[in-house]
Amino acid sequence: MLPDAAFAKIGDRLRDDPRVELTQAANALTIVPRAPNSFAVTLQLARDRSAVYFDGWHEEFDAVEPALECAGYGLTRGCRLRVDSRGTTPYRWTLEMRCGSEWTADSATGLLLAPWWRRRTTRYLYNDVLPDRDAEPALD
Repeated sequence: MLPDAAFAKIGDRLRDDPRVELTQAANALTIVPRAPNSFAVTLQLARDRSAVYFDGWHEEFDAVEPALECAGYGLTRGCRLRVDSRGTTPYRWTLEMRCGSEWTADSATGLLLAPWWRRRTTRYLYNDVLPDRDAEPALD
């Protein structure tokens, strides 16, 4: 699937949804949920390389379809983002997936340097825009 077709598919699904704001650039689409404690989902697409960003977390893909699936999953309650901070500085973003009643860490992105002397805090961000992936495919 070409990037323009993928962006059109997402736009058709979410354009009129009052819970989100869509912003499109040349090769990127950002979906910003309006709910508190949510996180933005950015999808960068190219023919040979794609990337998905959830706040500071990111993952790269070799094809458009897995990137679309990942972005869609980030808009469900089956996914959450654990953000670890030192003081007011976020330094690690961990993607967690719900497995039954438990949350399991999938992958993390972090900074090499953080103000380690400041108090550590953790907050959990989640989106509730699309049905859980077990219910139906998110962006299909």
